Amino acid sequence: MSTDGTDDRETPPPGGYPPPPPPPVPQHPVAPPAAQPGPVSQPPLPSPVPGPAPYPGPAPYAAQPPYAGQPPYAGPYPGAGGPSPYPYAPQPAPPQGPRKGLGTGAIVGIVAGAILLVAVVAGVLIALVSNLGNSPTAGSGDPETPTSTPAGVVRGYLEALAASDAETALSYISDPPADSPFLTDAALETSNALGPITDIEVTAPEDADFSTTVSATYSIGNEVVTAEYSVNEYDTEGEWSMTAGTADLMLTSSRFAGLDMTLNGEPLDSDTVAVFPGTYELATTTPNFEVTGETIVTVREPFDYPSLSDVQAGLTEEGAQLFRTTVQEAVAACLASKTLAAGCGLELPEVLDDGARLIDGTLTRSLGAEAQATLDSLAPQESFSDPLVVRGDFIGSVGVAAEVEQNGQRGTGELLFAPSLGAPVVDFTSGTPVVRWD
Repeated sequence: MSTDGTDDRETPPPGGYPPPPPPPVPQHPVAPPAAQPGPVSQPPLPSPVPGPAPYPGPAPYAAQPPYAGQPPYAGPYPGAGGPSPYPYAPQPAPPQGPRKGLGTGAIVGIVAGAILLVAVVAGVLIALVSNLGNSPTAGSGDPETPTSTPAGVVRGYLEALAASDAETALSYISDPPADSPFLTDAALETSNALGPITDIEVTAPEDADFSTTVSATYSIGNEVVTAEYSVNEYDTEGEWSMTAGTADLMLTSSRFAGLDMTLNGEPLDSDTVAVFPGTYELATTTPNFEVTGETIVTVREPFDYPSLSDVQAGLTEEGAQLFRTTVQEAVAACLASKTLAAGCGLELPEVLDDGARLIDGTLTRSLGAEAQATLDSLAPQESFSDPLVVRGDFIGSVGVAAEVEQNGQRGTGELLFAPSLGAPVVDFTSGTPVVRWD
């Protein structure tokens, strides 16, 4: 109540709700106190949330339902000392001090990290480019396996030969030959020891549709080889294989008949053997014999048939000496015989053409100087048809003296036309040389 008797209380607004609050009075920010040194710096406060827009002026209130989850307003009017109807009044953030720059250590760390990142990225790019360049199917989308391309098959095959890996080499052939003692790692190791396979270069064909040929260049020892390999993908689509990868090495049976022959140290049981491209040496284990001529042959590629015309078998130096000694001993025994049947082709009949009768057991035989010289230097002559049967040169005449009975008279005389020593033949078939006179 006022002093003049009137009621000085404010008239409440219609509807029983308090009037809207006055617009907030902007407050001037107060400078924060000086930063105190401490071990940990505090993060900046969040930015202020904008408050409600200023109230444009009084307006009649309409009854409004309470907000969801909020009880109706029942507090005193603003300014009556009660709590504010607004639960949150944002305050402006205090001003922040000037930001400090990065230290020298941080800058160095950032630069070093950037350099390391660049190096890693460059290394990855180089590795990718290298893998793409070395891949046999780079850019094709196919799996990077040797059998996925015609050139990959041939390269994989030749590299397996160079590595003495027989099983891998055979896996690239669509129909490999049956078991052979020369299609093994051991045979390839010996081959590569005699003439290694190096400098492999394979040219991919321009058109590869189910079947094609691949050109390859490589070296076997000192010999440079350029060959064509036939490949196809008939068996499995996308999987290429070689139609052939071995050669048949044929040996003339008569030239080495009866000899225990070896190829790269392995016994030969037949005249034709399947081998990989490579280097092979012919030899024999038969005592007193050897293989001479071009004994080392090169199989350049599948279907290659190297010439063996210069290869032959013959006696070793010890075998040749055994040949001479055997003949000389046989001749000496025949010359020492006093009988008509002396051997060595020196047999005489009891009755000669003129009727004279030779007294058996009284014959004396001697070898002339020229024949003796021939016997001392007797040289073996190898046979291409039967190497175990070795012939010698014709030796010469033999002088014969004997007791003769003719017309009832008996005396000693010399035969004018006595048999001569012919060409000896020494047979080594049984292992012990035997001389015969053909």
